Amino acid sequence: MLENIFKIIIGIALCSLVSCDKEKNGTLTDKDAIDSIDAKEKVTDCFNGYKESILAEDGDKAVKFLSSGTVELYQKYVDLALDAEKDEIQKLSFINRMQAIFIRHRVAPDKLRLFDGREALVYAVNNGWIGRDETIGTSLGEVYASGDKAVANVIIKGTPTNQSFHFVCEDGVWKMDLEKLLVATNVQMKRVVQESGMGEDQFIFTVLESVSGKKVQDSVWDPVGR
Repeated sequence: MLENIFKIIIGIALCSLVSCDKEKNGTLTDKDAIDSIDAKEKVTDCFNGYKESILAEDGDKAVKFLSSGTVELYQKYVDLALDAEKDEIQKLSFINRMQAIFIRHRVAPDKLRLFDGREALVYAVNNGWIGRDETIGTSLGEVYASGDKAVANVIIKGTPTNQSFHFVCEDGVWKMDLEKLLVATNVQMKRVVQESGMGEDQFIFTVLESVSGKKVQDSVWDPVGR
């Protein structure tokens, strides 16, 4: 169970735990349903291309379907893993703390020093850090958009859900935006941690040890260094 939860979180991709409502700021509403069949197809094609890449563990292909904001977010995780001291890591939100510790624990220092955000994403996909079981049964339902943003209802194993994925159009190309997904996941996972009866750091270490098969050492709090 813990391994499945962690793959969903880190995965950066297809999450069956997240319940992410459409934006309530007036930019995206049900009235904004995309009328253009072409636009719907492009958002759906983006999702399907990303999904196929995840199933094939093809990181170079998968990252082409991700927004620049997603890549920038993973650059932040790499920088944290390399540079952040323990007190800085512990001040992060649960999901950001988990990401930074995960990278430190699972990526060799010499390799990590060569990473940027894009390479971190490619490495994650190539090494199967995203749950295939969660990916296989996931598809898109209705698509809604306003300007260069879109959300799509999520269907899991043929059943519509109240979940959604976000997309942005960059230079005329629709991309998946996983940044919003991780923000929503942070809220959901804090509830999971509370239900587990563990402290947040204990939960992170337990999950990490489950998926890696290696004990998490106290040195995981220390910056890797450049």
